[in-house]
Parts: sequence; structure tokens; C-alpha cells
Amino acid sequence: MLARKLLRHFTRSQRTLSSDNYFEYLPKKQHLEPSQFESISSSYLNKIHSALQKLREDNPDAELEFSPDSIVFTKKKSVLTLKKEPQQQYFVLDVPKKGEHKYFYDLDNENWVNETDGHVLDRLIVKELLKNCYGYLDI
Repeated sequence: MLARKLLRHFTRSQRTLSSDNYFEYLPKKQHLEPSQFESISSSYLNKIHSALQKLREDNPDAELEFSPDSIVFTKKKSVLTLKKEPQQQYFVLDVPKKGEHKYFYDLDNENWVNETDGHVLDRLIVKELLKNCYGYLDI
């Protein structure tokens, strides 16, 4: 009963209960200029690509595909896909068993934030890769 009341309270407000069991503020999506989105998203994609290359050294059976708009990291039967959606100014992360998650850029905190519950993209990428990989993803 208490859990239901808490859920109702946080569903009505700007705060939500994240999957990591702590409260986060769900920022409002701000529109970026197309050039600003391109710069921020390309920089982020390059940062993730660099970190995944290092992780791949500890996981020789992993495959890494990189293009200017997406990254695909495959290990065994697990495939993690991160792609830019410039029209909507999102990153879309597709992970096994969890489906697609959309992230917008929060200018105030300088993070890519999930549009539904406010969790940060970096955290979910690390969490998903730790399940199937050796080493640590240093983002």
C-alpha cells in the first residue's frame, strides 16, 4: 500500500523513481540548435567509441562497429546499439531484453538523460556491459 502511494506521488510530480532505486530530477527537454546537437552528440559518440575500444582489448571475442551516427558492440549473443536521431535530438540505446531507451541532452547537468525516468545514459551502458564483459568501461 505504501509503495502504491509513493508511486502515485512521484508519478504526479517531476520526480521519478529510477531503476537504480534512488530519486532523480527529470529535467525538461531543451531544444538545441542543429549544429550544437551535432557537436555534442558526435563528441559523446567518439568518447563512447574510445572507451569501447579499450574494453574490447579485454574481450577479444567482442566486435565493435562504428559509424558517424552509431555504435554497435557485440559480445556473444548480446548486442548493444547506440545511435543518433538528429531530427528528434535523441540518442537511442537498444539493449537486449530491455528494448530501446531514448535520451536527450540535459544542458544544465551536461548528461544524456532518459526521457522517461531520468536515468543517465552512461550508467545504463556501463551496467549492461558489465553483465557480459571482462574489464571496466571507463567513460
